[in-house]
Amino acid sequence: MKRCALILVISVALLGSYVYGAGVFEYFSDIDTTFADRFSNYRSENLTTLFFWITLLGKPQSLAIFGVAVTIVLLRYRKFAELIAFYISFLGSSLTVYSLKTIFERARPEGALYLERSYSFPSAHAAVAISFYLFLVYLCIRESQNRIFNISLAIGGVTLALLIGISRIYLGVHYLSDVVVGYIVGLICALSAAALLKRYCSTYSCPLQQSSSKSIFIDFFIAVFAVLLFLLYGFFGGFIPPK
Repeated sequence: MKRCALILVISVALLGSYVYGAGVFEYFSDIDTTFADRFSNYRSENLTTLFFWITLLGKPQSLAIFGVAVTIVLLRYRKFAELIAFYISFLGSSLTVYSLKTIFERARPEGALYLERSYSFPSAHAAVAISFYLFLVYLCIRESQNRIFNISLAIGGVTLALLIGISRIYLGVHYLSDVVVGYIVGLICALSAAALLKRYCSTYSCPLQQSSSKSIFIDFFIAVFAVLLFLLYGFFGGFIPPK
């Protein structure tokens, strides 16, 4: 608990210092411009299509699809504390990002590959990459005692989070500083939710639950169905990358 509190304090301090810098965006303009130019030089049709699909994971429609699936699975196992912690992490970061966008009103970069109508700072995609997807990884690791599985899942989750952030810079819809602060916001909310969950489980019982073959099959079906809905949204939802 003390370790989580220390990490949380450090994260808040980092966010405070970075947000102060966001008040003078010119300070970061050289770094932001350099990264934007570097990424634009590597654009290709295949990479653009790949990063469009990756960035699609952070869209509200995709989050709704996977969020409903996660809710159903957690409710099936009566994991009410974990479900509440998940929404604290996700909704907390979303509200924080929306508030910061409203406060700073930073314009989007020029030369983006598609139009985003909201403000640029900070990146909501980067925030949910941690507060949504990495927090789900954390919940899965809590339930598993397989060390190899947990390490593989952690590596996969971190890789996905990084790719979501990179996709925002590659597609030209965010500056590097937007993405970094988005990550910090997501990290603070995820750590806060994890600390609350740990505190609750140390006071009340949060037992591990063994899954039967039938339960695993149902969970697998829910996951596959959610992925199919995501693919349908990607193909038919009007989110088409430029050629």
